[in-house]
Amino acid sequence: MWTHSRRQEFYELDYPRRINERVNYSLIWQAGNDVVGFSSVDQIDYGTQAFMHLHIVNRGHRRAGMGVHFVKKSAAIYFRVLELRQLCQPNVFNFPTGAGSARRTGPESTRRTRP
Repeated sequence: MWTHSRRQEFYELDYPRRINERVNYSLIWQAGNDVVGFSSVDQIDYGTQAFMHLHIVNRGHRRAGMGVHFVKKSAAIYFRVLELRQLCQPNVFNFPTGAGSARRTGPESTRRTRP
């Protein structure tokens, strides 16, 4: 089980690694000074593929179209930074709400192959 201390230890070990050796990479999304959500990738095969996850942390910001925007922006950053050819479909833990962003971004954003 992921306790706070285990999670902290995981990130403290992973973040100092070179980008091509990382097992996780995360982005925080803000609106003004408020954290709205975050996205992350794991199962990273640098230069090949990774699996993306997106979370809108404040319920008041859900179903406001931000998820679609963050998925598209996150995907572009992950492709560039991790030199990916494919970004695999986000894991949707809070179905059906979370699935909406994945559906609305379309297959080009959720299971996308770099041209």
